[in-house]
Amino acid sequence: MNTDKVRVHPGLQMLNLGVATVRRMLLDLKILIPLLIIPIAIIFAFALMTQKDSQSTEDVKVRIAVDESLPAAERRILERTFRLIVVEGDGQLEQLVSDGKVIAAYNGEKVFATQERAGSWVLDVLQGKAPMVSKTPTVLTAAQKQAQTRAVVAQVTNFLINYMMFSLLMVANELLSLKNSGLLSRMSSMPMSHGTIVGGHLLAFTLLLGAQVGLINLLIYGMYGMGMVSFVNIPLAILSMLVLIFVILSLGVAMTRVTDNVSLLPMVANLVMIPSMMVSGTFMNFSLGPFFDPLRYATPQFWMKEILNLLNDGQINVMLPLLALFAMGTIFFMVGTVGNTKLFQE
Repeated sequence: MNTDKVRVHPGLQMLNLGVATVRRMLLDLKILIPLLIIPIAIIFAFALMTQKDSQSTEDVKVRIAVDESLPAAERRILERTFRLIVVEGDGQLEQLVSDGKVIAAYNGEKVFATQERAGSWVLDVLQGKAPMVSKTPTVLTAAQKQAQTRAVVAQVTNFLINYMMFSLLMVANELLSLKNSGLLSRMSSMPMSHGTIVGGHLLAFTLLLGAQVGLINLLIYGMYGMGMVSFVNIPLAILSMLVLIFVILSLGVAMTRVTDNVSLLPMVANLVMIPSMMVSGTFMNFSLGPFFDPLRYATPQFWMKEILNLLNDGQINVMLPLLALFAMGTIFFMVGTVGNTKLFQE
């Protein structure tokens, strides 16, 4: 009689466990509502608020491109009226203008613009002859409307980045609830490694958070004509969101290292998330002073905001913020997993 056991590959075990967990979570309103339904409600609420916003489109800064060699004094003058995109070389300046991503471009000597009046406006600003922003040329109204739409989408995106970060609470709650019920302990007695067990549940949350990002992006795109993640470079956009999801999952696993009391998880999450929201610039977009401002570089929200800004400006050089975000996720994951055997004990 053959007593050999059929060995299932750990990757297939993880996939099966992840799919089964997704099916169970989709039937759990405590997970489904905050993960998929509330973000949709937030987007519609923002849409209603922005419709009633009395802010004139003429008060929104339009975008121009400047060469990185432009003197700081001229940059400061232009920043009072425009939002600057800094690039290198006339080729990139002309490309941004021809693609319609900016109304004009300036290299320190010459202005590139598809509309003569737009180029004249830039020169007038530099020479101190231009009127206030509220009296900008009417030919630029469409560009200003687009700028206002970008500003609204940026506000929605910043809010949703922070909302997504709080998903770490659901990850930690799921793992600790399974532990406290004894299910994780019983599962660890099966021919399945600890990594496979935790990985299966993290895979489930990866799929659900990915669905959340996709749904949110499609809704924002449908309402405003542009998404929270640029469709210009889809592979980079997908990679960026996957790295953010990795950070969220890693933080959730790290929370199980801090406490195994489910009732304390919200307090611990708030102690981590609220300060990071404040200093990252995604909740309040103003300076907190020379002591607190450098702390933003230690927050995942800041780097995700930087990535999205770069992608939405048509730039692809996002390696630095991506690496910073991935490094944070790796640290959080190691904190939560290395030697954390108590997660699998009664």
